[in-house]
Parts: sequence; structure tokens; C-alpha cells
Amino acid sequence: MGQDTTDAGTGAITIRRGVPAGAERVAAELYWDAFGRKLGPALNPPDKAVPFLAAHLNSDRAVCALLDGRLIALAGYQLGGRGLTGGSALDVLRAYGRLRGLPRLLLLSLFERRPAPGQLVMDGIAVDAGLRGRGVGSLLLAEVAAIAEEQSCRKIKLDVIDTNPRAWGPVREARLHRRTDRAHALSARALGVRSGDHDASHRHDEKERTTVSTETDQVEVPTRMLVHALIREDGTVDADELYTVANTLGMSDQQVRLCIKRLVNEGQFTHEGRGRKAQLRATADTTRALASNAEFVRHAFRQDAGLTPWDGVWHVAAFAVPESARTTRDALRETLLRLGGAPLQGGLYVSANAWEPYLDEAAHRLGARDALTLLTTTDLRRGDAQGPFELARQLWPLQEIADRYHRLGRIARPRLARLADPAGIDVSALLTIAVELAAELTRAMEPDPLLPPQLLPRPWPGTQARELVARCWAALHDRAGADARPVLFHAYADVARETADRTAG
Repeated sequence: MGQDTTDAGTGAITIRRGVPAGAERVAAELYWDAFGRKLGPALNPPDKAVPFLAAHLNSDRAVCALLDGRLIALAGYQLGGRGLTGGSALDVLRAYGRLRGLPRLLLLSLFERRPAPGQLVMDGIAVDAGLRGRGVGSLLLAEVAAIAEEQSCRKIKLDVIDTNPRAWGPVREARLHRRTDRAHALSARALGVRSGDHDASHRHDEKERTTVSTETDQVEVPTRMLVHALIREDGTVDADELYTVANTLGMSDQQVRLCIKRLVNEGQFTHEGRGRKAQLRATADTTRALASNAEFVRHAFRQDAGLTPWDGVWHVAAFAVPESARTTRDALRETLLRLGGAPLQGGLYVSANAWEPYLDEAAHRLGARDALTLLTTTDLRRGDAQGPFELARQLWPLQEIADRYHRLGRIARPRLARLADPAGIDVSALLTIAVELAAELTRAMEPDPLLPPQLLPRPWPGTQARELVARCWAALHDRAGADARPVLFHAYADVARETADRTAG
């Protein structure tokens, strides 16, 4: 059982798996309150529906939120052919009679959903009416994402009723994207990016992304990424420059002010001055995180150049952290995923890269070194898949990653052409291009485990896309004045030039 620090007015909210014994009736009432309008035609009247749901609840197919020991919310999911709500056809006929039960069975059959391969289907989220809008749904979704990861599910599908607009809050925070068929998928892999922002407040900030329509493709730029991208080589961010670029990207001043406030409260920046005359200064932790990001990017470019051939060794990590240390467990899991690990089964992950130094550092920092086991092997099999290429295709979403790199290429090409134009480009436009490229590169590399070229399809779109981005960075570095050059340009200038020189050669 894990405890969250969310304060609902009287105490901390506790998240647990499974409906507590004796709370089945409360769970059924919560579920009916949330979905009675949808289920009503099949299960009405309520005084019959709620007891039916309570009697046939699969308690082990729920994640619950408790406040002072009281059940206040739950999220259901399907696993092994069972979901939160059960009951056979015979149960329905017994409860409603044969004459009225048969049409109800037909209606209930319309609600059945079968998961696609690698997908965890949710049975909805129900939160006590008096506690909605306080982040409880987000806590439940986080635990469901952990379950999906343990079951090697890369996506979560959740249906949200259009008549319940408040339900969209936790869905947006979980980075679900609305689709016309009302189905929504959450990638469990995308729990962290290599920009160094791996905390919950970063995921919360994702809802403040701005969509920019330029150069034929839309670019989504998180406000927080914009601030990081404009850090100068002396560690400062000029507020006037920040607001100017933000306005160009379609962000409001209020959006930027709120982001700055959060970053300062988190200890990522210090703040001096007011308004557009202010100056932000990155803390040591922030600059260190940016350097780590650049290290991953450099490794990717070296792979593209064939400078880091694979030695045929798989790097395996296993961990066992008790539920009482849920925060540590989740942080360790996020580190494994962020480093490109793929789940083999519950608590067991694999990578094709030597990730041991990074895992050792993370485990030491989290106080979990005794819970982490590391090993290497050249003989890895999973089911019928045993060849390295076949294993890579089974373990990682290579097609999804390839699609992201195709998009990155489409974003980079027109910007490279613009940078090659002899006509002048002002500093604001240069910074805008840099931020857009940084946003799209992060988006493309977010799920990329950086597999060695020997394990990837040929040709691999990531190689070409990164080459285009490198050429853009080199052009940006040349055009930007030394005084106006963000650390983004400095961090990638060397690798960009190396790549551009190899391409030219």
C-alpha cells in the first residue's frame, strides 16, 4: 500500500490495489454514480443495479483511493479475461427474470471490449462527487500505468463519457489524447523524457503544451521545455527573450508566469527582477540534467555513425521493492524505462546498452541498491522469439518510434531550408526554430531505447532525421551571435558539426 501526499482536506489519500473487504457496496455505488447513465438501460432500476454490481464485483481488478480508511474512488481494469464488473448471463437472468433479462444481455454485450495485443483496457474511473477535481483520478491512473507495465502492456485504453467533462482533467494530466471514436491510449513507456524532468510536476506541466502551426507541420512545445531551451551558456534566461519567443509560439504571458513560478518552487531556477526585466538562473541540478540529455543525444549520433557497434550482450535488471516503499519502486521503474529498458515480466527489464552505471547511481540515490540485481547474457529468449532482431521487434515499439522520426524529418527539412536562405533571420525566429526542433527531437527520442543499428530495420528513419537536425543545429550555431547563444546551441554544437562533417565527407 502506498501513500500520496495529496491533501483532500482531512488527511492523505492512500492508493491500494484491490477493493477492501466489506467495501463492495460502496464501490458499486461509486461506479453507478459515475456510469449509471451509461449502464442504466441495461441494469435499471438503481435499487436493483447497485446490489447486482456489488454482488458480482471482481475486487482484484481495481485500484482504489482511500481517505481516512474510507473508499472514495476506484479505477477498474481488465486482466486475464476478467474486469471490475462481473456477472454471467445466468446471473443477469436470475436477477431480472428471463423476459426482462434477455434484452438486457443484448445491451450489456454492446459494452464488451477486447484488448488489442499489448493493451490494458480500463473499466472506467469513479470518484466521489465531493472530491472530484482534486487529482484523485491522476493518482489512480498512475497506479494503473504501473500495473500495465508489470503486465508488459504498452498502452492503456480508457473510454471517457462526453457528458462528464470533469473526467477530462486526470486524463489530460496522464497525457491521453482525445480521439473521435472516444477511445484513448496512454503509453506506459512514455513516463519520462531524457530532458531531466522526471518528476510528477513535469507530467502535470504537459497539459500546458502549445500547438504551433508553422512550416506545414504542427509542433507541440511544452512551456517548461521552452524555458530550458533558452538557458544561455552562463546559466541565465532573459525574461524578455522568453516572453517574446513564447508569444511567437502562441503562449500567453500568464502561461509563462505560472511555469516560471513552478520551476522556481521546484528549485530548478532562481529568479531576480520582475516582468520582462527579470532574469532566471538555472541551478546546478538543472544544468546537470541538461548535460545528461546531451550525453544521450551524443550516443545516438555515434550509433548512427557506426562508432558504437553492438557486442551481442543483453543487459538485464531486476528489482523487488515492497509496496510499503511505493515511491522508491515507482522511481526505480521510471529510471529503467527512461533508460530504454523493456519489461520481460514483472520487475525484470532488459536493454541492449550498458546501463549499469546509470542504474547504480539511481539505486544509490533512492536507497535501493539491495533491491536491484544486474546481470548480462548473450543468450536471451522470450517465448518463441530468440534471435536478437526478432527480440528487439517484439520488446520495443519500433514502428511507433519510426513514425516519430519520420515526423521529425518532416519538421526539420523546411527549417533547414529556411536557415540556408541567405536572407537574414532575426534572433527571435532563430530561437523559435531551435525550440521547435528541441521539442520534436525530444518527442521522437522519448520512447527510443537507442538500440544498436544491428537490431534495427534498415534503413532506419532515426538516422536520417537526426542528421537533418544536426545540420539545423550547426546552421543555428553559426547564425546566432555569441551573446545570444543558448546552452542548447552549445551543448549540441560539437556533435552537430561532427555529423555534418561526416555527411559532407
